[in-house]
Amino acid sequence: QIDELADWVQEELRPEDELVVIRDPSENGRNEQRDYLVNRLHSKVLSFRIVKSVGDIAFEEGRTYRIIVASDSDSFLTGATRAAAIEAARNRDIILYSTSRIRSTIGGNVNDLHNTRTRLTASYYIDYDSRKVRDFVLAYRALFKGEPGSFAFQGYDTVHYFVTMRHDYGRRWYRRLPEYQEKGLQSDFRFDRRHGEGRENIAVRRVVYNSDLTTTLVQ
Repeated sequence: QIDELADWVQEELRPEDELVVIRDPSENGRNEQRDYLVNRLHSKVLSFRIVKSVGDIAFEEGRTYRIIVASDSDSFLTGATRAAAIEAARNRDIILYSTSRIRSTIGGNVNDLHNTRTRLTASYYIDYDSRKVRDFVLAYRALFKGEPGSFAFQGYDTVHYFVTMRHDYGRRWYRRLPEYQEKGLQSDFRFDRRHGEGRENIAVRRVVYNSDLTTTLVQ
């Protein structure tokens, strides 16, 4: 998700924008995600400023601020997001970038994501505007007399992908995993060899939280 986030920032960043990284200054405990994120941004040769808090940003009128919070602390991530949303309410042009971790840390304060027009990278996301998703929900209701939960979508996506692989490629389907990509209802499949003979699903979805309180799946 962090790799995809860095790619997304690079694609959207304009010369007139300012990229700001709010870096957690704490050295207590492990800071693997924080450090990995900063290193990935450096590897993209992106020009960005590192600050300790949103309050350290000297906002200018008419300029877009693309903000990333680099921290392994849920409380720091939540606090920085709240502060960015408050500034956005003051007509600051802010776009926040985050991994799916922010969804669980902010609780019911989802409006903070909409106010900052958050770009979110996630391993799973259900687009209920999708025709395939609506068809699945209707079929599930008819068969099970209830509403499908996240595990229903996950189970369907997983079985559909691997049964298709077995059907199309036969007994050696495992060797062909990197060659076959598929978009599921909740998750996508894009396998890459990472460690030894294993394969890792590296597919990530991009979700935009719009200021009109809607969400859009863009990838």
